[in-house]
Amino acid sequence: MIRRVLRQLSGKNAVLKSATKLAEVDAAVAELGEISNLKLLTSVMHSYGRLKVPDRAVEVLNDARARGLRLNVWSYNAALAACATNGSLALELFDQMRISGLEPDFRSYRAVVEACAN
Repeated sequence: MIRRVLRQLSGKNAVLKSATKLAEVDAAVAELGEISNLKLLTSVMHSYGRLKVPDRAVEVLNDARARGLRLNVWSYNAALAACATNGSLALELFDQMRISGLEPDFRSYRAVVEACAN
């Protein structure tokens, strides 16, 4: 059973990484339902960032947090990177990260600086 679940997650991760349209990512996310795996959560946020839809990336992160998923620096960094074109959203997310008790790393700072520069 565990192998079957891992195969399903791996397949969804591949779909997310190769998605070129917002509808493809949205369909994969809808099919997943609740995202309770940090690696998959990070893939979803990277996909939304690649498609330049930072609001959706932050929405997915906030939904996971509201459901009690324990987020880490990598989760926030994926969302921050997705905000590359929205400096104010990146700053809000950065504050949220710090308030949650997580220590930003160099990727966090780089993502915020890049977002504010755009």
